[in-house]
Amino acid sequence: MTFLSAFVLLVLVMDGRVDNADELRRDLAARGAVLRDRTDAELVLRAYEAWGDDCLPRIDGDFAFVVWNARRRAAFCARDRFGQKPFHYHWDGTTLAFASDVHALLELPWVPQVLNEGMVAEFLEGDWLSLDETFWEGVLRLPQAHRMIVDSRGPRLRKYWEPDLEAT
Repeated sequence: MTFLSAFVLLVLVMDGRVDNADELRRDLAARGAVLRDRTDAELVLRAYEAWGDDCLPRIDGDFAFVVWNARRRAAFCARDRFGQKPFHYHWDGTTLAFASDVHALLELPWVPQVLNEGMVAEFLEGDWLSLDETFWEGVLRLPQAHRMIVDSRGPRLRKYWEPDLEAT
């Protein structure tokens, strides 16, 4: 164990905002969470601490984030319900790289710059079928309303929300 990992158990990288911050702050305080500031990032991190992988239904807003859980040696990744914030990633079997913009991933020396011809064909046909592919082989998008766990077994995705079409 390194000196840093002995103290840092959770690390958050986030692009987004929380629209129900007051409600979430109240719910966390009721659970005994200590909030040091009023940032949306802290709310997301404390929500993950409080509810783990089940925190997403409690967070309203536009976001894409990753929580690195050093104790579990796993990354918890999520994208907002409507996909307002982009989340691109590359998994090579041992390393997860992620970014809001595909070009940031393509700058990494281990990410191949190979054109995804199937995606180009979808684009030219005007029929977008893929929710997770990009124009580059091996560079994927986390679909809207999905979460992903990445650990030594690789990425595992699950949809966490669907609209209630019967609501009035």
